[in-house]
Amino acid sequence: SNGTQNVLRLGTVFAGLAASIGVGAVAYTGFKEREKETTMLAVRGLSYKQMLGLLVTEVLPLVIFALILATAVGLITVRGDSLAQNSLTPNYSSLLAPRRVVFPLWASENIFAIIGLLFVGVFVPAITAARKDLSKMSRTVRFA
Repeated sequence: SNGTQNVLRLGTVFAGLAASIGVGAVAYTGFKEREKETTMLAVRGLSYKQMLGLLVTEVLPLVIFALILATAVGLITVRGDSLAQNSLTPNYSSLLAPRRVVFPLWASENIFAIIGLLFVGVFVPAITAARKDLSKMSRTVRFA
């Protein structure tokens, strides 16, 4: 049982990393597509903080909605699995305690680590897209 749990934990870690990389790649691609627009805004006088706020608020609502949806689906799935396991042993219900959904500390830590990785996947591309040097900006504006 312990070996199976370790495999599940490792799979969860890799799934979280893949999700973070995917979110970062989508955010970076979106920022690159809008590079001329963000350059024009920077040349017009948007500060680094304003630009970062603009880029983050563009992607963050999508990630928050996905987290809410994933949480709902995950809780429904775990609850369904628990109920299914309880229905498989009706004769032993007087002997065994019914299964219930419990999140141990390691599971909660995994969940919060994955959420943190997803937010890193949003902020790192936004920070790199918001940082532009003036020479690159003037070249981009000139050829726009």
